[in-house]
Amino acid sequence: MDKHAQIICTINKIGDIQEIRKMRGVIIYKKVLTVSFEDGRTMYPEIRNKFIEPFNKLNLEEGETVILDIVFEGSEKKGIRYNNINIIKTKRL
Repeated sequence: MDKHAQIICTINKIGDIQEIRKMRGVIIYKKVLTVSFEDGRTMYPEIRNKFIEPFNKLNLEEGETVILDIVFEGSEKKGIRYNNINIIKTKRL
């Protein structure tokens, strides 16, 4: 995961942890954030699995400005295409 982007944004909401059960017995744990940019745009990136604990240790609160390292992961299910935005690192500003 060395190819990623960095964004500066404000955390508007930190969602609760969710457990997603996939086919073949795979379980994904995730938190969805609502973040916004200075120009008013909104985005909903996710923190998954091993990246949740380092995020939690930062004790971030809604309203804080952060730098997020993100990776984009696309998938296709039943002919529908999805773009996932996954957070791999967070830094408080």
